[in-house]
Amino acid sequence: MITQSDTTIVDQIIEETVDIFKTYMGGLYDVETVFNETGAARSKTVMKYVKDVAIHEIYNRASKELNEVVRLRYEDAMKWLDKVSQGKIDLNLPYAGGDDEDGDGNLDGQFFFHNGKKPYQSDF
Repeated sequence: MITQSDTTIVDQIIEETVDIFKTYMGGLYDVETVFNETGAARSKTVMKYVKDVAIHEIYNRASKELNEVVRLRYEDAMKWLDKVSQGKIDLNLPYAGGDDEDGDGNLDGQFFFHNGKKPYQSDF
């Protein structure tokens, strides 16, 4: 009923939603690896919020009435995504930059979580 029998709109909305998540998460996480996972290997947390945003977009495009629960879940998802993009939430996902290529013992992607400075051990 919401999609008015147009099944392509759901696929389009999911693609757009994933693209939004990739934009927010791309500076910190290897989004190609994250979003190419399937089944149980997918991040359940990321999928929960992707669904919340996608459902909001479906309602938003198809209806003049917006379900209050859908709106609240969308707002929660966008706040969470904003915190992720700022590095305030660590998702236990592969970092952008990937491996420890410089041999310092830290994954190179962790660079982003320290205000652009790699952490080094100090005796001070």
